[in-house]
Amino acid sequence: MVNQATIETLKEMRLGAMAATFDEQLKNPEGYRDFNFEERFGLIVDAEWTKRQGNKLARYINLTFAFFCTNNSKCLYLQTIEPSLIYSTIVL
Repeated sequence: MVNQATIETLKEMRLGAMAATFDEQLKNPEGYRDFNFEERFGLIVDAEWTKRQGNKLARYINLTFAFFCTNNSKCLYLQTIEPSLIYSTIVL
């Protein structure tokens, strides 16, 4: 019960990747048996960092406008890049 409360607290603190990684470690203890506390905690923190960096990159890319121009340099239209395309190309 304490673990579930910890996961909910992490989610409320907007640390979703940490919550997911902690939950994964709880559900698969054999996979993390050889890791000590510091290593397991490091994996949890790294997951959150990676997710935040991926989100940051996605925001930067999404703010970039793609210009589609004809041969005579007249732009046909502006289009923002869809976030779903960004997320599908980022490997976490």
